[in-house]
Amino acid sequence: MVKKKQLADEASASRPPAPRGQGASGPHAPEGITTIGQGVVIKGDVKGGEDFVIDGEVDGTIELPQHVLTVGPTGRVKAQLSAKSVVVLGKVRGSIQASELVRIDETGSAEGAIAASRLVVADGARLQGRVDV
Repeated sequence: MVKKKQLADEASASRPPAPRGQGASGPHAPEGITTIGQGVVIKGDVKGGEDFVIDGEVDGTIELPQHVLTVGPTGRVKAQLSAKSVVVLGKVRGSIQASELVRIDETGSAEGAIAASRLVVADGARLQGRVDV
């Protein structure tokens, strides 16, 4: 029993920060968040009605007009992104459009056009492209 709890705690600790201050409890993402796992590759269009975390790969378009998109540290995205807020901890190649915020953390890399009300780029982050704030 202790070992199972310890594994769940380790999974929670390794998960990227959950959008909007929600925390993970156990090995699964909180309710209302869809997670694309590290071994998953999606090619095509993604539309959603809840927050989204990408730890795998996505190639195409992602539309989450009322929600937060988080590209986790192992996430690799080659797409046109449209969301309320976008948090980049991994790699994004393509345009990013956010009605509120784009945040690129120190492990994050973004290459392409960014349009957002606010842009936060952490020390050590990589950003290449055009920015419209």
